[in-house]
Amino acid sequence: MSELMISLGKAIRKAREKKGLSANQIAELLRMKGHAYRRYERGEVPMKATTLIEIADALDVSLDELVGKQKHKDDSKIIHQKISAEKGQRIIFTVE
Repeated sequence: MSELMISLGKAIRKAREKKGLSANQIAELLRMKGHAYRRYERGEVPMKATTLIEIADALDVSLDELVGKQKHKDDSKIIHQKISAEKGQRIIFTVE
């Protein structure tokens, strides 16, 4: 078991418990067997990105929360707008 899978599994379990669902209830929502879901929570098996997204959606949490990305609490704001680019171009910008 990798450290990352164990950490991710713990985050999933914490989010599930916060939502007040049992492992079997969330497994049912995801249309999978309870034992298969519990293996994800224990970090015993790797999961596909699509499975992780389905779990995050079922638990109503972001992927950022599950992987432990911290939000910065400062006064800066993120501003975005859709920028069209021609194929092969890269657009890089920073906001301070």
